[in-house]
Amino acid sequence: MPIHTRDASLAMTFEGETLDSLEELIKIDLPPFGPYRLKARFAVLETGYELSNLHFKVGASELDGTMKLNTSGAKPLTEVNLTSKGIQLDDFSIEGWSPESGETDRKDPAPSVSEGRLPENDERTSSLLSPDVLNAFDAIVSIEVAQVLSGADELGGGKLVFAVQDGQFSMDPFRL
Repeated sequence: MPIHTRDASLAMTFEGETLDSLEELIKIDLPPFGPYRLKARFAVLETGYELSNLHFKVGASELDGTMKLNTSGAKPLTEVNLTSKGIQLDDFSIEGWSPESGETDRKDPAPSVSEGRLPENDERTSSLLSPDVLNAFDAIVSIEVAQVLSGADELGGGKLVFAVQDGQFSMDPFRL
């Protein structure tokens, strides 16, 4: 394929015991969710990149949808549309994991919202929400879940749409 041609497509599947096993490959600290499976069609387009026919499974939880990164404008635009028939919150426990350390530390678990405490903001978390970072890209993320479970308890379902546009973060709608 000529180097100047940007259209390419590749079917891919990643699977393993825990997501943090991918840290060496993508150089991002990931939580130890698992077992996981990501299946999608990756496309390089003239306008950017796309993951279509996306199917992501962690434990019993599954998400389907698309992800697009448009790099043709003044700043990148990310569009994510995900739907799920069911999410089990127990599949996404972050107890003992910290994105700062890159490692799981079971001796010092992170405080949870259910304990009535939120993790303290550190310099790294604050910098992710800084005006410089929020002005560097635009994003629209839509997630719709039919059923949310916590163990055997059915919590309901909902829809969340959040956006970062011109440095502003917004959520609309947020329906539970």
